[in-house]
Amino acid sequence: MEIRQFELGAKNVAAAKVVITKDKFETFVNEVYLKQRKNISLPGFRKGKAPRKMIEKFYGERIFWDDAINDNLGAALEFVVKEKELKPAAQAWIDKADYNEETKEVEIELSVPNYPVVELGQYRGLSAVKPAATVDEAAIDARIESVRERNGSVVTCDRPAKKGDTVVIDYVGYVDGTAFPGGKGENHSLELGSNSFIPGFEDQLFGAKAEEDREVNVTFPAEYHAEEFQNKDASFKVHVHEVKEKLLPQLDDDFAKDVSEFDTLAEYRDSIRKELQERADDGARDAFLDKLMEQITANTAIDLHESLIEDRKQQLIERQAARMGIDYETYNKLVGNDAEFTKTINENAEKNLRSELCLAEIGKLENVELTDEDKEREYSKLAENYGVDAESVKTFVDNTAAFEHGVLLTKIADVIIANSTALEAEPEAEEKPAKAKKTVKAKASAVEDAEPKSKSSAKKKSDEAGADVPSEDKPKTVRKPKSKKADTEEETK
Repeated sequence: MEIRQFELGAKNVAAAKVVITKDKFETFVNEVYLKQRKNISLPGFRKGKAPRKMIEKFYGERIFWDDAINDNLGAALEFVVKEKELKPAAQAWIDKADYNEETKEVEIELSVPNYPVVELGQYRGLSAVKPAATVDEAAIDARIESVRERNGSVVTCDRPAKKGDTVVIDYVGYVDGTAFPGGKGENHSLELGSNSFIPGFEDQLFGAKAEEDREVNVTFPAEYHAEEFQNKDASFKVHVHEVKEKLLPQLDDDFAKDVSEFDTLAEYRDSIRKELQERADDGARDAFLDKLMEQITANTAIDLHESLIEDRKQQLIERQAARMGIDYETYNKLVGNDAEFTKTINENAEKNLRSELCLAEIGKLENVELTDEDKEREYSKLAENYGVDAESVKTFVDNTAAFEHGVLLTKIADVIIANSTALEAEPEAEEKPAKAKKTVKAKASAVEDAEPKSKSSAKKKSDEAGADVPSEDKPKTVRKPKSKKADTEEETK
């Protein structure tokens, strides 16, 4: 192969023309023939035994050409990347791949979105407000109460039902005097106050006792899922079988022993306080870092190609789909037509990418490297959170390279924070002499010129690291787009 043309153009996209010489292409075509002949039948020859020339005469000279070209598109890309020392940051695409009748050579024109140039601005000596990291006793009480609720037991009681109780009921619903489909249930457990039934239904069962019959009258909401019942009046004949109450465990040392590794309620409470404090500290750090990154990205010039943003957008959607436990295609169908979602994910993808590129560049300038100690320390933290040993937690990590990349970003963020000043409040603006009022046109211009704020967090990237790492693996290619832009939009989805 030979590189006949090469240019590093706008947005750091490399455009190259690779030529497969006549002799080399002949070799590739013969390789395809040798692989495919076993499946080819030709009159007068046993299957798999027909000579190449006879097959080409019967089916056409070009029968093996397309496969010979397609099989070597990846090799052409790898050749360009290696020869020109490129660093692909997104999926490459093929603009042209054809046989030249005059030269008897194959010409492949391809484009590679190269790792963008980052013209970094100021990142040391910045200042921003860092919120206070406080934990109040109410938050600790709420956590303990939640655990207490989960460990409660439900028992039958001999008294009228009240909010929070569970009633076991049979019911039949009627609209215009006729029972309607889906309006019947038997031995249904209903927690009063859960608001799981039509509004007003549960309220009318307060005070009911076991073996009591009641008539409940309600009106279907205007937004009810079955249109034929919207705003319709309905009555339900209800029979109460049982009234059950939830008994919560006493808040004492025995409770602490049952739900935790601690021997006393005081120790358990202190452990919750420590956990919530750590979360508050992390949240304050993230908020502080977000504001610093807003300043850094605003002061940094990065000419991003659309394909990089589309790649990051897909990564974010895939991650969100995984969190919900559904596949990418299903999730994309659910949100694909949501204009607000599309706007938000596009903005987040670009901000996420710009922040990560800034962090990577700062890491180079500051000579930040990931050590074995850094990795083991992070594994130990995860192990403590999951309550397992450090070696076991390593089996939870699906993508080790992505995990380590996230740890590195956090380490770089620590450098930024260490060289910045945390403020308790925004500094008061100095009074300036009054200026003449702007014209309406001037005001409109000022609004148009204002840049939207961006938000980022290296800590979040560390937690969410996965597909975010710019690929260093074998580069991928896409065959013949309608246009570069159209190919970028379609192939990165």
